[in-house]
Amino acid sequence: MTEVFKGNFTQQEPIPEAGIEAAVAVLRSGRLHRYNVLPDEEGEVAALEREFAAAMGVPYCLAVASGGYALACALRICAIWIG
Repeated sequence: MTEVFKGNFTQQEPIPEAGIEAAVAVLRSGRLHRYNVLPDEEGEVAALEREFAAAMGVPYCLAVASGGYALACALRICAIWIG
């Protein structure tokens, strides 16, 4: 690999308008949590997990709220840490 990253790790890119509109739509719906859906309704979290799993070619995906929680889940899955 000869390409060198010359960006800024601490400066985030602007959020595209489509992303802002999608976030506002979720906020307006009041369905901010995984389990705040009607029977047989797929919420945003479930849709994200399903679509990401398909993109990765795996059967399942678990969305979590932070990188720290993601690492804790991975360690638990590997039976390295139980906390």
